[in-house]
Amino acid sequence: MGILSRALWALGASISLSFSWELTIAASENPNPQSGVPTCDSNRNGITVDFPEDGMKFQFKCGPAFKTLVPAELENVYEVQAVTSARISWLIVGAGEEVDLETQGHTKKRLSELYAEATLTEAGESDNKVYTLQIPDTSRIQEKKTLRYFCKKAEEQERNAVENYCLVTINVPPKNSGGEGSDRPEEEQETENVVTCTARSGNPKVTVSKENQTVQLICDPRDTSTLNPQNLIEVFDNKDGTCAQIAALSELVPEATRSDKDPDNGAYTVTFPKLPSEKQALCYSCSASGHPGLLRTEPCQIHIEVSAATTATTTMPTTSDAVTRVQAALGQTTAGVLFASIVGVACLA
Repeated sequence: MGILSRALWALGASISLSFSWELTIAASENPNPQSGVPTCDSNRNGITVDFPEDGMKFQFKCGPAFKTLVPAELENVYEVQAVTSARISWLIVGAGEEVDLETQGHTKKRLSELYAEATLTEAGESDNKVYTLQIPDTSRIQEKKTLRYFCKKAEEQERNAVENYCLVTINVPPKNSGGEGSDRPEEEQETENVVTCTARSGNPKVTVSKENQTVQLICDPRDTSTLNPQNLIEVFDNKDGTCAQIAALSELVPEATRSDKDPDNGAYTVTFPKLPSEKQALCYSCSASGHPGLLRTEPCQIHIEVSAATTATTTMPTTSDAVTRVQAALGQTTAGVLFASIVGVACLA
């Protein structure tokens, strides 16, 4: 009996060690969910996102240097008016330019007036707050809207200079009617990304992640700005990050095209019918001339990251996957140790 007891004790210890080891691996594969929350921490490069078409929430944080949310009342939000009129004062070069949000294409509204039952909540410490914008699917409307929050430098409460703000821009797509009764073709239901390159916007970035996606590029001031390369079929290949190497747009992204400047809103439209076989980094550059006082010291660049087409499904380990692995390892360890214990008992007998 003593030999059998020692064998069973060894079996239990082995199972416990194996179980603990696998749980450690499983935990490492499920990091803190807040680690990927976008953070607004620059007055040159804010956050611009498309609210998930099939989702109901978006999270963001104000960086340590811009930790004051504007508007401060969580029930309020700024609605950005049409692209042609939404020109905040930092489109004009000049340090210390005063910001008057109400007269620069932004209208403060109650969030629930735009989307019924929509809420903005906050969680966490004062220096690490996570804001969660929730818009229930039932609250969506048949119209695209652009919402905006501002993260402001706390120590500059008395000043409204533009360098004290970091922009959080959220494009909320129209309600997806879907279903067999939809009369609009799929390509017309795609949500457009609008990217404005301004004197103070830095180098805005946009991601193309699906077929038939379009991106509208606007260089401000519209009347005196030009998008480069000027040839419609060319783009800058930005793999090296210099935004200087000219390449054929359709060679980098199959069937991709760019329109000329729209005379009404000044936008250039780039269409991506297909995704490339490998991820591409594209770049356009805005240059301005004329109107003294509006000249940029350097061109503004628009970076476009085009995702690769999905050719195979790769599933990242989830919590259930980790549990399955624990169970499998546990079964294998149990069988192996039990076999060894039985053999050992037989030999001792």
